[in-house]
Amino acid sequence: KCLAFGIIAFAVGEIIPTVDNFIIDLFIRCSAVCTVFVGLCYFFPVSADLNQIANKFLKQIRILK
Repeated sequence: KCLAFGIIAFAVGEIIPTVDNFIIDLFIRCSAVCTVFVGLCYFFPVSADLNQIANKFLKQIRILK
């Protein structure tokens, strides 16, 4: 599962068009890749521990009840 999620996240990073400013481009691509990878790992439970930590964090920022 993790390898497939990594490939999907990489593909998302490659699909995003480049920006002239390197720092902004790096921030946009890294944010997109991380969001996709972590989101896939959360919604397709890879680890019960990871989901517990994510649920605790989401409850702290009041996204989950």
